[in-house]
Amino acid sequence: MAQSLSKILVHAVWHIKYNSPEILNEDRVELYQYLNNLFDKKGCATLQINGVGNHVHVLFALSKTISLAKVMESIKSISSKWLKTRGNHYTGFAWQPGYGAFSVSESVCPKTKRYIARQEEHHQQITPHDEYIQLLTKNNVPFNEQYLFDSPNTNLFQKGLKARPIST
Repeated sequence: MAQSLSKILVHAVWHIKYNSPEILNEDRVELYQYLNNLFDKKGCATLQINGVGNHVHVLFALSKTISLAKVMESIKSISSKWLKTRGNHYTGFAWQPGYGAFSVSESVCPKTKRYIARQEEHHQQITPHDEYIQLLTKNNVPFNEQYLFDSPNTNLFQKGLKARPIST
């Protein structure tokens, strides 16, 4: 072929480190704008960004010139450094080392965008921990729950809420 063409849609999610301060409500819009710019600089068009205090979801089109691992490593590293400049609250801020990334077909892209847009509402019913396990399970990603979160206490993200099926 004379040209390399692709359209790979990715739903990525990553969490703060267990001992990291949460992202404040008043800083989220600016963080999401900053993340949007970082993805853009990597040649990855963002379609939706949202989250809650302890994690972020992004739906984006992966550039054909960079690997998913490189994109995620760069975005997380740069945004973590940037957040640390936003005030004393973020002095000890860090993302967990890993992330989840799931392929999204064009046919479910609108549904995935809505799912990401409704994160605050969604997390009144399900913990981030349970949400992540459900995303992994729904996408047939093998995992060992013991190693999902970089935390001395796996229950850190559970906060007593019951798991409910997700619909994306």
